[in-house]
Amino acid sequence: MIKNLKTDKYFGHTSTIEELRNLIGIKKDKMPMLYEKHGAKKISLRTYLRIEHGEEKFKKERFQELANVFNKEFARKKINRVTDAGLLLNSFGEKHFKEIDRKSFTTLVPVTDSSQILNNLDRAQKKKVFGLSTLSPSTEHGVAEIFNCVKEFVNIKPGLDDESLTNFDNEKNLMVITTRLNSWIDDLRINHNLKLYTGIITIPTFGYAETWKSLMETSDPIKYDTFAKEVSYIIFYFSHNNEDELEFTYHNDFSLMELQDFLENEKEIEINREETLGVAELVVRNKVIAKMKKKIEELASLPKSFDRNKTSFNPIYIREPEWDEAFEPENEEAEMSKHEADAAATLDKEYEDESF
Repeated sequence: MIKNLKTDKYFGHTSTIEELRNLIGIKKDKMPMLYEKHGAKKISLRTYLRIEHGEEKFKKERFQELANVFNKEFARKKINRVTDAGLLLNSFGEKHFKEIDRKSFTTLVPVTDSSQILNNLDRAQKKKVFGLSTLSPSTEHGVAEIFNCVKEFVNIKPGLDDESLTNFDNEKNLMVITTRLNSWIDDLRINHNLKLYTGIITIPTFGYAETWKSLMETSDPIKYDTFAKEVSYIIFYFSHNNEDELEFTYHNDFSLMELQDFLENEKEIEINREETLGVAELVVRNKVIAKMKKKIEELASLPKSFDRNKTSFNPIYIREPEWDEAFEPENEEAEMSKHEADAAATLDKEYEDESF
């Protein structure tokens, strides 16, 4: 009786693959081209991303192919480095907890009608906007009108819960807003080659609150508990580059579980009531953090707000784009970008307005 031999599969070792790719100076979206350039088996961008991100298990042969591609590029660029399949795969057999669970992912899809934005607004607590620094001057008014429509929708949203059979005022207002929003989305796309993309991303963040007992007793000093929370952001991304989709990643310093463990014993932190009177919430938060029983370097990495420097964009072309480079791949699943998104064009401030 012949037994079927089990073929072992592995997740990719994200940090090692990322390090080697950065060493040769190649962006993620150009890796399928590099495979073909060095005579390796064709690979789609989506498959490559699953390897580098450790999102799916693959046979060892896949990692050997990648190692060969890296080694040939090392030799071509005269980089004194050699790798092998064993270094590129996660030998533990499961997703690398710190590398995978610390990342938040979402796919930003092109907005074709207002319902996509409104549905995401229903799920979001805050917002972030990207791509404004790349806009052409002719699009400024249209983009501003889209922001106005979003603001108007958020303002009327509470009234949409009115279920009266005789009052449709809020529905009429909604119809006016969505019609305007649709017209501006179409105008920017058709007349200005500007597409808006949106999606929801959730990141683990530090939170604190006065204890219930402290609130009831109006005690002095005030006692605060700390906790890990998840905050959902709606992402607005404007682009003239006509991507089909964009993979948006936020690189967290803590997974939600790690942050919960980190804050587990940080309870009933005392702050004199006088120190909290007439000061901004940011000041109170910093006082709470300063009294936590942690090392300074640990507190420095505490996720207190959205940090634009921890974001990355990976444009995806489902169809094959035109290439300016001398080498052009014949990849039916070409999904490669033509630019590097400028996620960190504007430095994020803790006090950046994230409201709608």
